[in-house]
Amino acid sequence: MDNNWISIRNDFPCLLDTTYLNAAGVTPLPSVVHQAGVNILNRMHFDAKKFAEDMLFVNIAAHQSVADFYNVDINDIAFVHTTSLGMNMLALHLGRRRKNGKHIVTLADEFPASTLPWSAHGFELTYVDADESNRISVESILAALTPQTEAVVASYVQSGTGCRLDIHTLANELRTRNIPLILNATQAAGCIQIDLAKTPVAAMLVSGNKWMMAGYGATTLYVSKELRDDSFPPLAGWLTAEPFSFTNNRLNALSRNAPGLELGLNSLVPIACLEAAVKYIQGIGVENIEKRIAELASFLIKELKQRGAKIITPLDSAEHAGIITIVRSDAYQWIEKLKARNIVVVSRGENTVRISPHFYNNLTDIEQLLENW
Repeated sequence: MDNNWISIRNDFPCLLDTTYLNAAGVTPLPSVVHQAGVNILNRMHFDAKKFAEDMLFVNIAAHQSVADFYNVDINDIAFVHTTSLGMNMLALHLGRRRKNGKHIVTLADEFPASTLPWSAHGFELTYVDADESNRISVESILAALTPQTEAVVASYVQSGTGCRLDIHTLANELRTRNIPLILNATQAAGCIQIDLAKTPVAAMLVSGNKWMMAGYGATTLYVSKELRDDSFPPLAGWLTAEPFSFTNNRLNALSRNAPGLELGLNSLVPIACLEAAVKYIQGIGVENIEKRIAELASFLIKELKQRGAKIITPLDSAEHAGIITIVRSDAYQWIEKLKARNIVVVSRGENTVRISPHFYNNLTDIEQLLENW
């Protein structure tokens, strides 16, 4: 793949003058994804009649592509604007279906989009701490369960520390206890292979603007068939019933399928971008992407160690993905210094610097970062 990586880098024109190491924040769009969004706008501008006839088919095709990407049925996938909105929908649903109580187990380092919606809907949250090496074990999560626990809400990869959970083991352990796992996979999808046919999560959310390289506005919401019981959906709109039946007076006409959560037609620009991004990633191969990121992360960790950096990301390759976070007393000043040299990293906590290379980066990018140490 070495020569291919050189060619692939050309799909990101902004890298010509920028060393961009912030995939965990937002990624630049590859050219094919940018063009997909432009194509939708052009069709709406130049051929509105034809586009009006095709818009539902464009939407369905995108659902199928994303469903295939995660190896699930098309009826399991909805598109929502943000992860926060999707979490609110899930909190509403679980609040209505309550089988155990209103207790959620989550993680102390969780991104607010994973936790605040549950608090807002009246759930009591228990926060599981990481150990002194910022690792989070499956055993520590299971130990926090109570008879009132309605679900576990956790990120596959923590956005601050970069800690990667053993999701496969956790999901299977929770299934034996009949407790749903609500997974925020925003910092994993696009850089780690996710096969939901093999990992029994109850629901999953993925923002499109990070490792998926799809831009803002299209978040994938997966809801398993097991979670879509008689209390589903928690919200309803005209597309929650049979599309174009225009049913307005029968609750029993509501669909139990995940796309019903979209309520109406979403903007097709971000959805078209997401479909293009999925196909672009599949063309490269997620396994190749994961290996490439691991190589870059390994090189970065080795070089940081040589400089005596305090790395707070777990160093075992099985316990991190693309995020490497370090501590520097001058973090903000260093970030500004790098920015002046067109090198982009960010802070995610006091005195921290988060570095997150994607497959479009190379060893020279890492070296340029460290030349300014």
